Amino acid sequence: MIEKKVVPLTAGDVMSSDIIAINETEDIWSAIKTLIAHDITGAPVIGASGQLVGVISQTDLVRYLETKAAKLADFYSDSEPDVRLPTNGRRALVRDLMTRRVIKADESEPLDKISRIMLVQKVHRVIITRAGRLTGIVTTMDILRAAQHFGEQAA
Repeated sequence: MIEKKVVPLTAGDVMSSDIIAINETEDIWSAIKTLIAHDITGAPVIGASGQLVGVISQTDLVRYLETKAAKLADFYSDSEPDVRLPTNGRRALVRDLMTRRVIKADESEPLDKISRIMLVQKVHRVIITRAGRLTGIVTTMDILRAAQHFGEQAA
């Protein structure tokens, strides 16, 4: 009998490589339109020279919108204002709201490690790199699709 060797899936096997990135200088309304137009829940944020500087998600945007709609008394949490919001009257930009701590992994990382990263870090996307350059994104939906595919194969 021939033994079948199982090769674990990697981030590169399931990642979306057609990356929708948002510029850090875009206003939040433009970012919202981009997320809606592409039916995505978050995107990498790039700086002026194309470098990865953060991630913006629907959670970041909804938190901002909720804050804008809240009463002044509700604006403060833990007696501290949300310092990410502009106070000079200008429109909020993506860089004001984005998460600067980017959860990244190399495209060669096993998919089970990517899933653990998401669970431990409580994130819905991991930015995938090759030699430090942005190459893709793995979302919780990508992991579910992979699980569905292999679940159907096993059935």
